[in-house]
Amino acid sequence: MKFNKIKFALLLLRGILALTIGSFLAQPAVIYMFDKEIRLQFSPDNEKKKITKHQELNQLFKKRKNELVGQRDVITMGLASKYASVKKAGQNFLSETDDSQGIGKIGIKDVALAKRDKYQKLVQE
Repeated sequence: MKFNKIKFALLLLRGILALTIGSFLAQPAVIYMFDKEIRLQFSPDNEKKKITKHQELNQLFKKRKNELVGQRDVITMGLASKYASVKKAGQNFLSETDDSQGIGKIGIKDVALAKRDKYQKLVQE
């Protein structure tokens, strides 16, 4: 009787061990068998999560983004006005030196030198 109990205990232990090992080894096989279906479902789920996360981030940073866009626009307009003033100063200098505008003397004279200095100062800024 005692011998049967030991055999039964060993048999039970081996059965539990076999079921445990079998379940862990079967899991990769099941995943491999249904890999296509898993990927088909996984892709739309990920896309939904990404879209939701993107919307949450946009909502979270909307105020700061609007502030930065406003600052960028102000800076861009400032740069555009500076470039326009540099271009105008360059044209004034050139027109003064080629006698198409200004005092009417060809070449670099005092007025042309002043306009050139102004132009160079704007270019350096």
